[in-house]
Amino acid sequence: MRPGGIVAGQGEAPRPRLRVEEMPEHTQAAATPHGHLLRNGSFLRLWTAGACTNAMRWLDILVSGLVVFGITGSALTVALVTMLRSLPMLVAGALTGVVAEAMNRKRLLMLGQSLNCVTCAALALSSFFGTLAVWQLALGSLASGLVWAGEMAVRRRMVGEAAGEAMVAPAIALDSMTSSVTRMLGPILGGLAFETLGVTGAFACATLGHGLAIAVSAGLVYRQTVAPLSLRAVPGAIAEAARISRRLPIL
Repeated sequence: MRPGGIVAGQGEAPRPRLRVEEMPEHTQAAATPHGHLLRNGSFLRLWTAGACTNAMRWLDILVSGLVVFGITGSALTVALVTMLRSLPMLVAGALTGVVAEAMNRKRLLMLGQSLNCVTCAALALSSFFGTLAVWQLALGSLASGLVWAGEMAVRRRMVGEAAGEAMVAPAIALDSMTSSVTRMLGPILGGLAFETLGVTGAFACATLGHGLAIAVSAGLVYRQTVAPLSLRAVPGAIAEAARISRRLPIL
């Protein structure tokens, strides 16, 4: 109770509330983070390209597994071919960050998208001509894994840069949520494509999806100051990153 017997909030004129459009720009961004992000052209391109690539990756994983099992009848062979996608991340995942600092990330992004597109197109053609074999699917898995290994250091890093320091958290959250959605959407699309269009049609759909990612990324305006790549400095850079991670609990 305030002096004079007036209870706080009683007998006082209500304070006017600012509409979102009347707020300062940084406050508007905090009030409507997703809307603000989707009006950011660079973020929108990176987000859309990532959604296309991730959905087609899971489509590819499902279709490749079905084809390998159909050829060999061996669940172990399916597991080994699928494992090849994760192998580059295990072996070279720590190196991708160093490479991404020394090369333009947009070029690396589009190089990876192009490799995915060419790989799926080659598998579609091989299926069309009846020459598709397990070793081709294994090479395709390995190529896809190489691109996947650079996801965090290349596209995800670009997502944070495009969003800006004030919007990094909602940008990464939205991108991560979208990635999780594609884990469901990709296999569904893969199953539908495999069931209705066959192996050739399914890989053709993946080719188109990766092609869309390339088209979206091509219009991205991105500038980066690259650092010289020194192979001798790579172990030191990885060790420094590990030290920083230990010092910062949030990482």
